[in-house]
Amino acid sequence: MMDQYWKLINIDKRCSLLNNHGVKLVTILSSGEPEQLIKLLSIPSRPAPRLSEAAFAAAKTRSSRSRLIALPQELIIIIVSYLINTTPAEDTLCLALSCAYFFRLLAPSMRSALATDTAPWAGDRLVLVGDYAEDVPSRIHPDEVEGWRRELEAECTMADHDSEEQFGRQSPLYNLDWRGIVSDEDAGIEEEGSPDPRLPFKGLWNRKPSGQDMFGLRRGALARNVRKRMWATSSSAQNEDAVTDDNLLDRVLELLKPAGTPRPATDRVLRNLTTRQYVRESELAAEGFENCLGEVICVLAQWAPYSSGTDKAAWAACRFDITSLDDLRKNGGEWEDTSEKAVDLLQEGTEGRRKEVRVSD
Repeated sequence: MMDQYWKLINIDKRCSLLNNHGVKLVTILSSGEPEQLIKLLSIPSRPAPRLSEAAFAAAKTRSSRSRLIALPQELIIIIVSYLINTTPAEDTLCLALSCAYFFRLLAPSMRSALATDTAPWAGDRLVLVGDYAEDVPSRIHPDEVEGWRRELEAECTMADHDSEEQFGRQSPLYNLDWRGIVSDEDAGIEEEGSPDPRLPFKGLWNRKPSGQDMFGLRRGALARNVRKRMWATSSSAQNEDAVTDDNLLDRVLELLKPAGTPRPATDRVLRNLTTRQYVRESELAAEGFENCLGEVICVLAQWAPYSSGTDKAAWAACRFDITSLDDLRKNGGEWEDTSEKAVDLLQEGTEGRRKEVRVSD
């Protein structure tokens, strides 16, 4: 069973993790590719902004010539609420860039949006699924599975599978990533039909569909899309106003960043939000598994015929994020430390190998 092919699937976003090194389990664990999950899942610690009534009033006075700000406050609140609740976050950020008053009014929403943009997979259901799998974890509702099967039948052709019989038998989880391949960065993802000769494997796992809109799937998509809007509204990329707007965006993003000293890597914890369990980075590092929180998901969230009902499938299709040990303790509640179990499964899964340094071109 160990020779089957594997994919790390984000169930909620219908995409899979970039893998340029291979699809066998021991290769995945030793390649360093699961390290991408650390960036995709790490939620920043963002303190609530402290904005006084006086600051709001002063900002509104400075922008009093704006016809939008001259509207009754009730209408302004309706407009802002509509943007926040029904439109992409980039619309709200663009309004926040228009003047000091809207920046202050929208700062809390922008911090929240940037946190999501920084960790776009935080809170999503993940599973490392093998191509031998035929069913799905029991925590997934049957109605959702049936919906996947109908969508897959509509989206995929039989040419994508060895046979119609295999397509009907194989778990729909394995083929759920038609929205594309996702990385923690842009580097390394090629368009379909343009193979990169530097990549040792030329399969679908290192491609994204040609022309696919990946907004909301990769880190930093929010700032990139706002920046594109700014430059698109300029008559030329050399336009002086475009450069000014670009610098303004950089300054605003800097203001919205969290304050304080970045937490050390050894203070990080991987949280299973479904089972309320966690794994400590420091415990892994002490056993020689540095930066292996992503690999923990690969050994505890497996889905294959032999793993069902075992520790290896205990976290299949659960929701995850990465935070600090201090933040975990501050949030309260009962949490179980499963670091020791994670170390045991990493030692078994890697077969004694230590992973290579991950390279991004």
